[in-house]
Amino acid sequence: MAITTVADASHTATESLCPNCGAVAGGAFCPGCGQEQRDLVPTVREWLADALDEVFALNGRLPRTLRLLFSQPGRLTIEWREGRRERHIRPFKLYLVLSALCFFVLGLDAEGGVEGWNAALETWPPEIPREAARRAGPALMANADLLVLLLMVPVGAVVAGLALGRRRPRFVERLVFSIHVHALGMILFLVFMPVWSPLKRLLATLTGSDGAVYAAFGVLLAAALTYLALAMRRAYALSTGRTLLATAAAGVSYVALFFASLFLVVMVAIGLAAIR
Repeated sequence: MAITTVADASHTATESLCPNCGAVAGGAFCPGCGQEQRDLVPTVREWLADALDEVFALNGRLPRTLRLLFSQPGRLTIEWREGRRERHIRPFKLYLVLSALCFFVLGLDAEGGVEGWNAALETWPPEIPREAARRAGPALMANADLLVLLLMVPVGAVVAGLALGRRRPRFVERLVFSIHVHALGMILFLVFMPVWSPLKRLLATLTGSDGAVYAAFGVLLAAALTYLALAMRRAYALSTGRTLLATAAAGVSYVALFFASLFLVVMVAIGLAAIR
């Protein structure tokens, strides 16, 4: 018969305490704070795996999130609303990671963006100070997309509320819905951005005009509106007619507010450059 001394019992109890909160933690995770119970100093491989999982959720949440995002528009919002959240990437984390990736990709072609900005200035009205606009170009190429993107997610939540009318849910739920819709747009941006310039040149060469480029952009816009309609229909259980009306209202309002926000950011940047 084994005899357990007080010292042994104390030692065993000490070993099973969570180093983070002090609660008794006999399993793989602490029941008090949720911290994983394992060696305090991980190996380099474990540390890198933890870092990647913390940022990109590579432990299964990422593929589950992407699968629902692409195959069932609006389902992620339902999952969040009904409390099934740990199996997917949290909305705000998804938004931050995708935003960072988009800004990184935009930064790769910052010089080309400035050249395009300077070329566009030649078509602007003479009332706009050209020299100030040229000085504002680099800052705009670096920050305008960030400012507009940050602004359009809450704007999308407001637009969804206006489109849903009296059936609109709380703002936070609409904000989550807006994040999920914008997440799909940002993923498509990451896929198409590296090949968009070569694709435009190829289409212009094959057709001899820019018509095919505008047609391709129109197809993408139609796909985005279709996705929005499917997401609104599923997330808010709308009828077909109500879905079409809500999508049309949301699409028109969103596009108008997007260009208004972009125009405001551009004018503020030019104004600041003019007074320097």
